Amino acid sequence: WIYDRALVPYPTIATENNWVCDRLGLGTISLTVYFVASLVGCLLFGYIADHCGRVWSFFLANLSAVVGGVLTALSNEFYFFTASRFVTGLSLNYCFTSIYILTIENVGIRYRTLVGNAALTFAFPFGGAVMPWIAIWCNHWRIFDIAITAPIVLLIAMAPLFIIFINSHIYFRWLLSVGKIDKGMQVLRRAAKISGKNISDEVWAGVRRCYAQQHADQQTEETHSFLEFFKRFRRFCVLAILSFFWLIGALIYDVCSRSIFLLPHDSFIIFSLSMLTEVPGGVVPLLLVDRLGRKPMVVVSLSVCALSSFIAVVVQGKWVAPTTAIINRFAVTIVFNVGEQWVAEILPTVVRGQGMAVINLCGCTGSLLGPSIVYGENLFLQFPMLTVAILSVIGGLIVLVLPETMDVVLPHTLEDADEL
Repeated sequence: WIYDRALVPYPTIATENNWVCDRLGLGTISLTVYFVASLVGCLLFGYIADHCGRVWSFFLANLSAVVGGVLTALSNEFYFFTASRFVTGLSLNYCFTSIYILTIENVGIRYRTLVGNAALTFAFPFGGAVMPWIAIWCNHWRIFDIAITAPIVLLIAMAPLFIIFINSHIYFRWLLSVGKIDKGMQVLRRAAKISGKNISDEVWAGVRRCYAQQHADQQTEETHSFLEFFKRFRRFCVLAILSFFWLIGALIYDVCSRSIFLLPHDSFIIFSLSMLTEVPGGVVPLLLVDRLGRKPMVVVSLSVCALSSFIAVVVQGKWVAPTTAIINRFAVTIVFNVGEQWVAEILPTVVRGQGMAVINLCGCTGSLLGPSIVYGENLFLQFPMLTVAILSVIGGLIVLVLPETMDVVLPHTLEDADEL
């Protein structure tokens, strides 16, 4: 086979193994396996986050990414490649989500939005924007795979230092929530000392008794497992709404991302530009979410998606759909950045990891459905935008019943979450 290198100027796994004609679907199968693995990874690392700690979940997920990345670079045929993509896919969400949860849990209300959204606003968009040019510079899919896996190897090499530092300095909320009161109090005392706060032994003793009693009361009533969401109707409704909201957000994001490639230009340039649209989508929440609140930001952003999508359905033109996709991507980026923080603030500490795992699982499901929605364009030209419009309206309506968490202390126990 001789391949046209005009669009992708370097060898890929598909061209090396001639995944064409009757083997054209092999690439799609491997990609599907990757996303299925992400569903498994959400449940696995979410459980580890709540029962072994956020740090262990974070590093095990990234270790999975390293192992999968190395195996991918060594792949020579379909089955080995697909198996390696499964291992890599396990890490898709929790290579970041665990450390995001830990960060949110250990930052005060005043700085929660800034710290929580900084990476989402700058690191992800700029990292994504340079990715195509790294691929071109590497000029081979195996070298590219090694290049993007290498930084994770460095992170894993630093694991002992991170584990020692985080376990001894900023892990107190999870320690207290699972009954490790003495360790949690040691961290709090150290934090007070570093901050220059003089607190009497009497006050410390009262704080310790409070946490110990809180943990004892909860232990006599319930155990900390994902099943707690199904024991009370309100908890189940909150989890169901958050999950469906995340599914809608992921589906809209995927459809808009794919629609951007309808623009008649170089796909590498378009990918970089589309990633950079997420920067203003991240800056807006940084400036407004602590002034307007989480709920208004999400509802307004979804309303923008709905309005622009309805316009795209009614108005015809070569640039209407791609332009709408860019507007929608900006709006749905706000939804994602605010939603990530909002979800973490609604779920209680004791089951936050498992709860976010289920919610991220629904997000992965939305991403899996995205290509089917885009493919519906072959049946009905306006089908993708019409679907986005309807889902945006539904998403904006269902989140109206969720609690607002602006200036609210993070819930530690299930009872704290019930009172939001």
